[in-house]
Amino acid sequence: MFTPPTFYKYYNSEFIQYLTDIKNIVQKRNPKILKVLPQAVSLNEQLTHLSAVYKIEVDNTIARELEALEKRRELAIMGIRSVAEAFTYHFDIAKCTAGEELIKSMDRYGLKECEFDDQTQTTTIHNLTEDWDKTLMLKAALVTLDIIDWAQELKESNESFNSKYLERSPENGVLDHKMNFTNLRDKAKESYDILISHITKHAVLTVAKKYEIVIKEINRLTEEYNIKAEQRGNINNQIKQIVKS
Repeated sequence: MFTPPTFYKYYNSEFIQYLTDIKNIVQKRNPKILKVLPQAVSLNEQLTHLSAVYKIEVDNTIARELEALEKRRELAIMGIRSVAEAFTYHFDIAKCTAGEELIKSMDRYGLKECEFDDQTQTTTIHNLTEDWDKTLMLKAALVTLDIIDWAQELKESNESFNSKYLERSPENGVLDHKMNFTNLRDKAKESYDILISHITKHAVLTVAKKYEIVIKEINRLTEEYNIKAEQRGNINNQIKQIVKS
């Protein structure tokens, strides 16, 4: 009935804005009439806490620099993997093998995109780039595919991220806020799920136009956010096409 949002692809700012839009849709249709007032109030409370913590992070210079560095290494990971995957289809056996070996090296660490917490991600990328530097077969694969500079970009952006991460002091509270934000995001998602679940139950038990309208509006909104997140991920396919051409 409801289109599921791909929350794991949403940036924090998108996640907050999406929930804000959901809140506004429900509020416009009156949560009392929809019989979801407690659930709407709960979501609004979680959203208020989430927005407050996010604002602290955004306002912090180090947090902004960390976000930029995180995007740098994310693009490097996505780009390298996409090129390696594309070359696994190459007619040249050497290039095909090089692509396969690089994919294996990334899969060994469970690394597809930036899917771990900051510290684990940093360590994982460090270990991977160390393998690329020290393992002759992997280093040769990078040279064969002419992406050794891209590998260096990943290494440098990861090292820069780690250095900036360690600059954070207990006084500026960035670490605590980031940890709180992760927890608050989970709680907000839980409140969202409960709200959607209640709307679904009422829509099934009570065939009424009001629920049909709300469901359509929420689905339309969700599709817009999902498409935006998907388009961001399409960089992988674009790179593949460039390599193949």
